[in-house]
Amino acid sequence: TKLWGNDISQVKSAIISYASGSGSLSNIDDAINNTLGANASADTSGLDDVEILDISVKYHNSRYSDIANFNFKDFLAQSATKSDFASILSNRRIVVDKLNELGVDPLVINLVRILVEDG
Repeated sequence: TKLWGNDISQVKSAIISYASGSGSLSNIDDAINNTLGANASADTSGLDDVEILDISVKYHNSRYSDIANFNFKDFLAQSATKSDFASILSNRRIVVDKLNELGVDPLVINLVRILVEDG
């Protein structure tokens, strides 16, 4: 059984909890096992080198095609290079939206928003 054929909300929640520091790897493992169910079997077909390279290139291209997909370090580096008003507003909105989604404290959001505005 493949994980993405099932409802992965429990797995997603466990990963987000782990990333925020409140979860553990065992919670993620349990969530994956619960999602797969008792009759899960290993997918032994695997990918060949060409498929792995193709997926890696697609991942890289999709990650850098939209600023909202950047990791925070890359996002801040990019936002410092563009100082036009439209880019600053767009970056500010992205920061506020992403940090609100993660439940970050409003004071921290405001600080990061000011850092983005000031470059």
